[in-house]
Amino acid sequence: MLVGGHVFNKPDWVKMSTRVLHRFCVHEQTADGYWGEHSQAGPTTGYDYLTLTQIAVYWEYSKDPDALKALRRSTDFHKYFTYPDGTPVETINDRNRFWGVSMWGHFGFSHFPDGRRYAEFLTSHFPYAGDLNSYGGNMQSFGRIAQDVLYFHEGKTAPIPQDKLNYAHEMKVPAGIRKTGPWVTTYSGIIAPAVSLNNFFLDRQGNFSVFNNKTGLIISGANSKRQPELATFTEVTGTDSIHMPVSSSLQMNEQVDKLSLAYNVFFATIEVPKPSATQLKFQIISTYKLERAVSELNLQLVLKPGETIETGAGKKVILSENKIDWSDAELGGWIKHNGWVMQIPPGMHLSWPVFPFNPYKNKPETELSLAVGRLFTPLKNEDQQFQFALEVK
Repeated sequence: MLVGGHVFNKPDWVKMSTRVLHRFCVHEQTADGYWGEHSQAGPTTGYDYLTLTQIAVYWEYSKDPDALKALRRSTDFHKYFTYPDGTPVETINDRNRFWGVSMWGHFGFSHFPDGRRYAEFLTSHFPYAGDLNSYGGNMQSFGRIAQDVLYFHEGKTAPIPQDKLNYAHEMKVPAGIRKTGPWVTTYSGIIAPAVSLNNFFLDRQGNFSVFNNKTGLIISGANSKRQPELATFTEVTGTDSIHMPVSSSLQMNEQVDKLSLAYNVFFATIEVPKPSATQLKFQIISTYKLERAVSELNLQLVLKPGETIETGAGKKVILSENKIDWSDAELGGWIKHNGWVMQIPPGMHLSWPVFPFNPYKNKPETELSLAVGRLFTPLKNEDQQFQFALEVK
């Protein structure tokens, strides 16, 4: 409406759209720099690029100083919560389990030296022009690239987090990210109520992810819906099944990051000490408060169809549609896949393939490439510690 108002000389259109877009700059954006699509409790990262684009266009026509401030906050949010391969962090997203490298709104970043570098970084991860079947290889994306070129503000660049060996960022809401050498860990203790009737609200049930520069995402913190088996923690008391925390706390420092999650009947903490160049260790500690509950710990492993998975007990198969349901004895203390090895504690089980929920189809995925492996164990009615170690040489 804003652009149309200027093009077709419709002052009323310009007045109305200006009022709405100014409100988005001043009132609708959170202190963390995102616009919540469903709720201000946390971001919908992929779609936030769309809102950013509208504010960036608004600035081009209005030169509203509040729009520039909003673009500054948005640049900070996106540059921190983007993996080294250019994809947005999935753990904090309440709608999409995966989003490709965004082509939207790069010109909105280009007002700032680090924003221009961030746009350059994203562009370097675009799919090849001839790969029209890849994510973003469509005419709409090409149109967004043209828009970026049209409005881009040239100038000097400055380093972004992805250029640095180490960085950490913690949000005002209980969520954060840390890069240490080749490792990136993300944490989400964002609390939001479940919305059962709207399939576009994912349950904020994923709390932890691990990424490595060589292998990509290893443990996914992606959210899902109507799938408590993919929640990091679950609890069942009587007929009540709970798979999202009721309270959380995040503490990040150079020695160890701690995400603490409280449920109705137990308390759990994910602790990640500073990793080495080749190994990342983490432990999960659970403290029980009620004997009548049935609870589980689940980790979503990013497994690649067509590649080999191997265990410490001698299991070795090529991942396909064939189901895997391996016990503790069949896992034998470790899993090897896609260039990484994970040391796992006793009592774990592995299932494959598990098809996550697709909000656009309102049902689980069917493509094998979108399936995950579920590494899980029941929690006992006692205090427990689970020690894990990931190695990538």
